[in-house]
Amino acid sequence: MKATAWIILLTIIVAGCSTFQDAGLYQQAAQPDNKPNINGFYQVAIFRDVYSGDVWFSKKPECVQVAFETKEVKTGDGALSIKWDKQAADCGWIGMGFGWDNWTGKDLSLITHTAAISFWAKTKKGSSKGLPWAVGFEDFSGNQAWSGVTADCVKGGVIGNTWTEVIIPLDRFSLDDADIDPTTIKQLLFQFESSGSIWMDEITIVPFTPVGPKKMLMEQSSGIVTDGKIASAEWPDSSFNLDCGIIKVTADQNYLYVGGRIKDNSPFINNQKGKDIWNGDAVEIAFSTNAGADPKRKIYYNTDKHIGIQLGGSFEVYEWQAGMQLTGVEIKRSISNDSVYFEAKIPWSSLAVRPWEKGNQYGIEVAVDLGSADGAREYQYRWNTPGREGFNMDPSLWGILKIN
Repeated sequence: MKATAWIILLTIIVAGCSTFQDAGLYQQAAQPDNKPNINGFYQVAIFRDVYSGDVWFSKKPECVQVAFETKEVKTGDGALSIKWDKQAADCGWIGMGFGWDNWTGKDLSLITHTAAISFWAKTKKGSSKGLPWAVGFEDFSGNQAWSGVTADCVKGGVIGNTWTEVIIPLDRFSLDDADIDPTTIKQLLFQFESSGSIWMDEITIVPFTPVGPKKMLMEQSSGIVTDGKIASAEWPDSSFNLDCGIIKVTADQNYLYVGGRIKDNSPFINNQKGKDIWNGDAVEIAFSTNAGADPKRKIYYNTDKHIGIQLGGSFEVYEWQAGMQLTGVEIKRSISNDSVYFEAKIPWSSLAVRPWEKGNQYGIEVAVDLGSADGAREYQYRWNTPGREGFNMDPSLWGILKIN
């Protein structure tokens, strides 16, 4: 009886000297200071050598086959062999996921602007500019945020038969703006489109310093004679340089001027009308006329414009924001060797906005659409985001134009 009393008393004393802390459902465990981390984020290894319960993939073998690979590896003892074909059957959604760190919650808010997803890839046949994949994060409520695997994410621009690193900045996922909770990330997802086969290894989160938007200094015009020759004496020295040629932009208080030299083996072919003139030879320019607009905005404002200059057909100029063909426009063009030249003179009044003002800076993106001999667009060349589409919807993808 006395022994029992002493045990009860000892239990009360120990309990009275103890403190208890509530553990959050998604709380990350304390980590030693010497463990690799980025700004205090320690869960940087997503897949390295171990094929565990953290990895899952679609279970239709005719659509997706994922296997652990021990021969074709980038480093270590293991990699992943991936083959997919979305058209092979009634596949629906196909892909794979990684609930790394034993499916615990990951707080990406610590590294949203200072890190990137990195993985190494190697094709089993041929080569690929980017991958027909979407990469996404999912939180514990099922909300998701996605990005593509475009050519500008690939070191060297092409994935071939040697191991190539792919880097996708976390900035691309817009974790600050999406519905997803970046403090409770459950898993990393890969969604497969089209078909292909690769080896994949070393999926990690790495430090990354985002590259800012490109900048262009524009001299105001003292008047352009539109003859289709872009004479150097009339146009400013600065140019928007693209892989297919150059585009020049200048302005005065009455007109916006756009000119260029473009390499084109099938010039001046565009059989479209109105909003569809992008689907053929054309030049597009998206820009702001409000110097105070937030450069990180994700939607167009009323002061933002997106115009297309048709290089073929009826040579019209279309403004997608207003949904109309612009009037009072002059376009001249010429051909020399394998290049086409053009000049366009567009009244500010037709755009219903105020002209650019000296000393201010504005958002801008310039693109060239090149069509095939049958007239349909084959490729779009862009200035600020050459490997990433979407400037026609998202002004945060634009560069910066400063008016001198």
